[in-house]
Amino acid sequence: MTMVTSESADKKFYDKLETHDSEKHLRWMKEIEFYFLAYADLLKTDSPKNWEVAELGAGSCGLSLCLSRLDFIKKIYAVDISAARTRHLLEVSHKTVGGEINKIVPVQADFNERLEFPDQSLDAIFFDASLHHCRNIWKALEECHRVLKPNGILIAQRESYLSPLRSRQQIRSLLQTPEVAAKVSENMYLLDQYMYYLKVCGFNPTFIKRTPGKVKSSLSLFNGGFLFTDGVLVSKKH
Repeated sequence: MTMVTSESADKKFYDKLETHDSEKHLRWMKEIEFYFLAYADLLKTDSPKNWEVAELGAGSCGLSLCLSRLDFIKKIYAVDISAARTRHLLEVSHKTVGGEINKIVPVQADFNERLEFPDQSLDAIFFDASLHHCRNIWKALEECHRVLKPNGILIAQRESYLSPLRSRQQIRSLLQTPEVAAKVSENMYLLDQYMYYLKVCGFNPTFIKRTPGKVKSSLSLFNGGFLFTDGVLVSKKH
């Protein structure tokens, strides 16, 4: 995997280590695990063995650690633009999530660039709240398609979805974030746009509704409609 050498806006932003807040981190890990459990059993349906997978934009490595608990996954490449952040958070997250930390291989790289994995070498690729950070989502998904094995799986959880009813407000709020102020790549898409990009890049996507929290859960009938969208994108390469 090509090392990141330039001081991009994204790397500068994520190299800044936040002050550790144990309660906040615990909530973060529980949320990651909540989405992971929506599809964990689906990964086992084809009796997989010795999978090599990658988490792109691994950040906290919370999802990588959840994946490491699956016995058929032997290696997880935790790819992130900031090695400093990943190394720090991997140890912190491991105390909360558990898992087999020795399965995880941290890799510093920018997934906006060409992925330095061989063609058809990975069984699955995962995104946890990171696919929307792509500066060119079409290019990123084409790269994922290239490096996945036939029938390989791509999963994106905790994505940032636009709502038809609230899109103007959501965009205004996005423009006020520290990430946008620092020129970090931040985007929001409609669910239909995600489905479109996945399809044109050679994937067969489905959407699993997943609604955390009491307030959103009470409105789960509206999930995926005009009010809000929350869940997991599960796609198979074709």
